Amino acid sequence: MKSFGQAMSPLKAGAGPEGFNTFSTPEYKVHHCESRTGYMFVLTTDPTVDDMQDVMAAIYSDFFVELAVKNPMHDPGAPIDSKSCPNFAPRLRQFLQSKHQYSSLPLAFS
Repeated sequence: MKSFGQAMSPLKAGAGPEGFNTFSTPEYKVHHCESRTGYMFVLTTDPTVDDMQDVMAAIYSDFFVELAVKNPMHDPGAPIDSKSCPNFAPRLRQFLQSKHQYSSLPLAFS
């Protein structure tokens, strides 16, 4: 995903504060962000959606760091699940649905 995003994006690798890349097809746009610690986050949107860098930064700092990394029940490197991080998916879903890009869409996390 990382190399594909770098190849397709007009941005240079590592552009932006956390290595943010984006690329579009006629059907969708993929927003990819890699943290300095190597975690990757990917959002898929409609191709008309503008830059999601701020949203991706919030997902990393406000949700991933606060609800997973700082959670003593979560094992670093393990998948984020409802047992170890019960608030992660509901709060992230609520946040994304508050954004106009996702307000009417069903959300799936993997």
